Amino acid sequence: MTDEGPVRGMASVPGTVRDQIAAPGTTRDAAGAPGTTRDAAGAPGTTRDGSGAPGTTRDGAPGTTRDGGPDPEPFARVNLPPTLRRRYEYVRELGAGGEADLLLVRDLSSGEECVVRLYRRQDLPLDEEKLNRLRTADPRHLIALRDYGRGDGYVWEILEYAPYGSLEQLMGRYPAPWPADKVLDVFDQLAPAITYANSLGMVHRDIKPGNVLIRSMNPADLVLADFGLTKFIEATHAHGTNSRTSAYAPPEAIAGHTSKWSDWWSLGIIMFELLTGRNPFQNPDGSWFNEQVITSILISREISVSGIADDHWRLLVRGLLTRVPEKRWGPEQTAAWRAGGKPPVADPEPVRDPGRPITRSNATFVFEGVGYNDPLALAAALRHDWGGGRRLLAGRAVKAPTYLALKDWMTKHERAEAVQALNDGVDERPERGLMQVIMALDPQAPPEFNGRRLDDENLRALTRDAIANQPAARQILGQIYEDGILTICDDTPGCAGYALLDDRWHRNVEAAQARLQQVGVTISQGDLQTLRMQLLVASYAGQDHLFAEPAAEAARNPEALSQPWFRTLVADRPAPEHEAPWHAALMLTAPVAAQQTRDQHVAAERRRLEEEQRRIAQSRANMDRISVPLGLVCGVIAFCAPPAGAIAGPAAVYFGVRARRTRHKAASTWAIGLGGVGFVFAAITIMVYLNNLVNGS
Repeated sequence: MTDEGPVRGMASVPGTVRDQIAAPGTTRDAAGAPGTTRDAAGAPGTTRDGSGAPGTTRDGAPGTTRDGGPDPEPFARVNLPPTLRRRYEYVRELGAGGEADLLLVRDLSSGEECVVRLYRRQDLPLDEEKLNRLRTADPRHLIALRDYGRGDGYVWEILEYAPYGSLEQLMGRYPAPWPADKVLDVFDQLAPAITYANSLGMVHRDIKPGNVLIRSMNPADLVLADFGLTKFIEATHAHGTNSRTSAYAPPEAIAGHTSKWSDWWSLGIIMFELLTGRNPFQNPDGSWFNEQVITSILISREISVSGIADDHWRLLVRGLLTRVPEKRWGPEQTAAWRAGGKPPVADPEPVRDPGRPITRSNATFVFEGVGYNDPLALAAALRHDWGGGRRLLAGRAVKAPTYLALKDWMTKHERAEAVQALNDGVDERPERGLMQVIMALDPQAPPEFNGRRLDDENLRALTRDAIANQPAARQILGQIYEDGILTICDDTPGCAGYALLDDRWHRNVEAAQARLQQVGVTISQGDLQTLRMQLLVASYAGQDHLFAEPAAEAARNPEALSQPWFRTLVADRPAPEHEAPWHAALMLTAPVAAQQTRDQHVAAERRRLEEEQRRIAQSRANMDRISVPLGLVCGVIAFCAPPAGAIAGPAAVYFGVRARRTRHKAASTWAIGLGGVGFVFAAITIMVYLNNLVNGS
């Protein structure tokens, strides 16, 4: 870790309360402080204390009494016992739990701050051999146990103080998911710590973010806490003390079994949480499943890791969350994974405890007037009547009796995953929620969404129908994209690799939309559907260049290339592995650019014709204006010089008629009149002349 991301700004004053966000496996009280983990009542610096632990006196332990008799000097509970007061200065109380109190103290000889954990029971067995191993343990991996003993009615431990709080608190301030490099920082310190603890013959049994302490932030220095007397107390407890503790416990803990493989499961849960942003036993609002549901899930199914997009990280978490302890990843496999290898992951084992009898409930749930006491039959009915299923799940918003009855019925039939689906996202994504319920009721059936099966063959057929402009297929494919349906189909029959397919699909669509936005192109909803369909096909493995040829043809379209933005899009060619969104963008925008060019040509021609018409109209108007004086001149000539009237008269009439289109109507009338009379005079004159010419001859 560096000062960036989840680490930045965390180096606040040691001993102060970091935040008030409770994290998995802990409870929180107002007196808590960083540098410690939590016990059941919120005491920092401990893991959860359950019952007292026995103890023996410790030979030669300074500040102790061999017989455990109390010092006669009285003291307040929040202060140091007299036997420790001689060696340590009380600073402040860190918190109190059901089994122990925690105090921040300062060593009088060295000035170093430490944590004193005071167990209020005297009957805790002090395993001298184990505790001495802890005292001499490698401080790179485990929080240091400075000293231990008993006195003044207490068994106590002196622990190293980690001033920067716990991983739980860091996650509270910087919520997951974290960047891969930050998660790797955590893994690189927790995996060696677990390996080291196991090499000492010790199993933690309660690894969770609250029990991972932070010595420093830059560089990050993480250590495991609560390997001391707390382990004796926890060993007397059954699986978990509340749902948050159980959220990190392995399946074998349900039966009270513990081995060196148990801590590796807990590491897998922490990795899952850091990578996905949520514990697998958490609701979207951050609340936790109850103990019964967690137990039911642990014994009824594998933990799905489909929410982890990266193949390498998903392999790690799958290996760590293998249900059978002996087949679970440990030091060798995690080291090989860290070196870039791909150790094998054991096949999923039967999820039900073989020693547990298989029970069948006869409880009946009535759906659309028909009673069902078989989850498989109800799943088939919901697939058949998708609309009815949506109406049923819509009852969650108002806690309708039918919805509550369905939830109770699923619990009776031990369908914990179906109950989880009802609690997880039904309000926000009803289509997705309904599909999850159906898949949980009948996990072996191929997934089906809104009447269409989604195994590989049928998904490809649905895509072909959508590309062929079938409205129903286009609508369903749009819902599949919007709700991320392919991710919940991953690893179901016929749907291997769907999580990766969905991730590539969404990335490709987002990349294509970003390119369109860069060139300022807005596409219609229909074009967006087409884009998604094309990129779904191109998102299959090996199909990245499926549309390379039609995209190249689109890029050569001369009409489209007339648009500057399209030329920019063509020139901005990405790396070969990222060309699918570019191909789709070219294919989608080439017709748009070509149409823009055609529209521009039509507009240009329209402007040319309009300009031509305007010019002709202007020329006509100019001619009309000069027709007024020309008409009058020709009219006067025709009237005054009859011989010329044969030519001037018609001309006067012509110009006079054109002058009528102007405002000079009177002048136009005079021109027409004079021209007409002049033409008559000219005709008479010509006739007289011709008659005289004939008679004279």
